[in-house]
Amino acid sequence: MQVSPRLNRPQARFLALEHKYRAFVAGFGNGKTWVGSAGLCQHAWEWPKVNSGYFAPTYAQIRDIFYPTIDEAAFDWGLTTEIHESNKEVHLYSNGVYRSTILCRSMEKPGDIVGFKIGKALIDELDVMKALKAEMAWRKIIARMRYSVDGLKNGVDVTTTPEGFKFVYQQFVKAVRDKPELASLYGLIHASTYENAKNLPADYIPSLLASYLSIVVGRSTASRWKHKLARLCRLRSPNGCFFSGASISARRTFTCS
Repeated sequence: MQVSPRLNRPQARFLALEHKYRAFVAGFGNGKTWVGSAGLCQHAWEWPKVNSGYFAPTYAQIRDIFYPTIDEAAFDWGLTTEIHESNKEVHLYSNGVYRSTILCRSMEKPGDIVGFKIGKALIDELDVMKALKAEMAWRKIIARMRYSVDGLKNGVDVTTTPEGFKFVYQQFVKAVRDKPELASLYGLIHASTYENAKNLPADYIPSLLASYLSIVVGRSTASRWKHKLARLCRLRSPNGCFFSGASISARRTFTCS
């Protein structure tokens, strides 16, 4: 079976990364949870009955953001969902045939992320949390990645907004710079809101430009990471120009079995 999910170019590049640990750092409205959900659907096709996990800063985000997004993304991937809010699980099906389960957990108490195993993880908005707490959650989550199946990476995807010199920067940029041998493990994609314009309301980016960009870009900061990502990943186009009404989109075809 072939599926052709809707992906913008940065999202397609992200899903093509071969790294065990992948980060998608993007601005408002760029489809971070969408591409992370797409990765979970891709996993369900490639590794049936190997459970995955979704992790968010709070249970409210699981309910309000992830459940509706995974339902839409699954449809785009030729799958259907069965959401069990009481036990925080999402079951994925293909034509009524069970594929796998997504276990949904909050990172409010990282010490509670115990007692289960998964073969794929999505950590959403990790840098919203304080760096120390994010690091604790990261360590607990990667300890859950222990399916022993030939060829399975037990990979972890991170989707987040750029929040300065916090955990994602430390783990995916600084650590790799300090130890180049880690580059084979860690992959990073930056994306701007502009690159998802086709999937946003016509006035979304102009409204943000009018009310938000001047505050972000004009803020005095010594953080090159924060300034650069605020400038390149939140609202501006890839060539550094303000949004001009153009849009970028792509469709990739995946063969599923």
